[in-house]
Amino acid sequence: MRLTRINLLFGIFISIQTLGQTSPDTLPFIQQDKNRLTYAPDNQLSQKLKKKLQNINLPGAQKINILHLGDSHLQAAFLSEEIRQALFLHYFPEDTLTEPGFIFPYTLANTNNPFYYQVDFTGQWDTNKNTDDSLKYKLGISGITVATNDTAASFSVKMQNKNYPFPVKYYFNRIKIFHSARPGISVKINGFYTQTEQNYSHIHFPEPCDSVNIEFTNPDTDKALEVYGLKLEYHRNKLAYHTIGVNGATAQSYLKCELLPSQLIDLNPDLVILSLGTNETYNKNFSALENKLILKDLIHQIKAIVPEVSVVLVSPGDHMKHESSNPNLKLYRQTLIQIKDELNTGFWDFYSVMGGDGAMLKWHQNNLTASDKIHFKRAGYQLQGQLFVKAFLEFFDDKKR
Repeated sequence: MRLTRINLLFGIFISIQTLGQTSPDTLPFIQQDKNRLTYAPDNQLSQKLKKKLQNINLPGAQKINILHLGDSHLQAAFLSEEIRQALFLHYFPEDTLTEPGFIFPYTLANTNNPFYYQVDFTGQWDTNKNTDDSLKYKLGISGITVATNDTAASFSVKMQNKNYPFPVKYYFNRIKIFHSARPGISVKINGFYTQTEQNYSHIHFPEPCDSVNIEFTNPDTDKALEVYGLKLEYHRNKLAYHTIGVNGATAQSYLKCELLPSQLIDLNPDLVILSLGTNETYNKNFSALENKLILKDLIHQIKAIVPEVSVVLVSPGDHMKHESSNPNLKLYRQTLIQIKDELNTGFWDFYSVMGGDGAMLKWHQNNLTASDKIHFKRAGYQLQGQLFVKAFLEFFDDKKR
């Protein structure tokens, strides 16, 4: 029998606490009364998504895709994993298997990889990021490209299902690797030749697996083979949560991504969550008006590509700059509220929920943040994830406090 949503959510938070996390209810500086996901009352796209989520377990229900796009707060995946696990358990309490969705082999780019999968590789790989001043390669939705001129190169991805305590494990049987169009290349996945199209290769397996090895053979090394990321799906899955984060990224960074439109169409999100603003507000030349126009441009581009998508803006948390709270955060938060009203998006005000001006010091005193007082420790990101899920379910699932 399916558990009730309220009891299940309570059970999720209890299980989270047993893993050594801090409960938001034990921290007096958390502003629980402000923990709301808000939309305009007549936002039809949010109501459409609410109906799809509430019917997700009915026969013939459509798959729901969530895309969470951001910066370093997402790249390590502590925050996004908390959200993904809790949402999946809420909607599918009797299932213990889900798909990883879109991922990137960050290890090839010599940067920190999400903890829940391991990447190994052969060959020489070059890197270009959307935070770089100049672009050598095209960029996709991941915001990072790795490229090789080797005749043969490979990388493997292994889900760390045995090494972390979350109840839902990651398996997949549909694999798509996004790469540049190169005549004559061949791509093998787990020893089998793929079907290669212009900008990707793909294969389906009859049974799910938790690891993938991708081998590239390139007969012409005059031009590098570029890899933009991969999508790992399970054919039975009805809820996909794709996370993309790049250290140092801003909204402007994602506007550099030439291949974002085609890959966004492939992911086909019902909901896009934008967690940006930390790097914008830390810039010494910060301009609230300029950043408002840039973020609006990114949202317009997303909605032009996927017109039926619902968008949620997340305000960046309080952080320290020159020994005090960054004053630009209040200006940026106000900018997000203006955009929410002008473009009819959703808004989750993490800045206020975590305690507003000076809250970072209180989180730091409770051992929830990194020493830079900008980023969080794993427990801090997990706490943020709990708060977001609570607000998400209260809006989309009509769960009352």
